[in-house]
Amino acid sequence: MPGRKGGGWEAWLAVAEWLAIIGAGTSVPGPEHSRVGRLDKLFHFAGFAVLGFLSFRALRTSRSVNRPVAAFGTGLATGLVAAGAEAAQAHIPGRHPSLGDVAAGVAGGLTGGMGAAVMEPPR
Repeated sequence: MPGRKGGGWEAWLAVAEWLAIIGAGTSVPGPEHSRVGRLDKLFHFAGFAVLGFLSFRALRTSRSVNRPVAAFGTGLATGLVAAGAEAAQAHIPGRHPSLGDVAAGVAGGLTGGMGAAVMEPPR
């Protein structure tokens, strides 16, 4: 329920768990990870779509945040996480940061957030 005072920690726990999954996937050394080719962008899109969905729901559940603000916050947060994940890859053997991966992550995060907004029942 949106704006539940003191509630919503369960929704943020789901966000934290998904961030851990993204972090684990980001930290896998190459080159075996590079076998996925162009599917890499699809994986980024899908992974960050889930993050966007969960983040939007957490914002709406734990705070009195309207849909546009929650959507903007979701887009900003997923963009920062996508950029951070790619920057971290510069320090992982066999991995290289990619602006295309950041773009796929941002697009996925926004799509997931918008999907959550559309699926949210009216008040």
